[in-house]
Amino acid sequence: MLALRESSVRMAKNFDLDGVGEGIETLDDWACLQQHGCKIGQGYFIAKPMEGERLVEWVRDWNKPNLGGDPGLKDAGVDADAPKVPGQG
Repeated sequence: MLALRESSVRMAKNFDLDGVGEGIETLDDWACLQQHGCKIGQGYFIAKPMEGERLVEWVRDWNKPNLGGDPGLKDAGVDADAPKVPGQG
């Protein structure tokens, strides 16, 4: 599975595309993708499905220091600039 992740990230870079890591369910999943250069992701680890009306509040909270207030993410070595919400700087 790791080889598939690496290949997918590399292929996106080769085509000068921003790849989106999908199905991120754990901190380990996200950290692994980041180590291979993936800076955008989606999955239950980042956010559970939600009503559209909640999205603006979620983005505002996610962009707070320590990734939505979870100090464990920063301590675990997860890039403070990621995951990014597609379309958000």
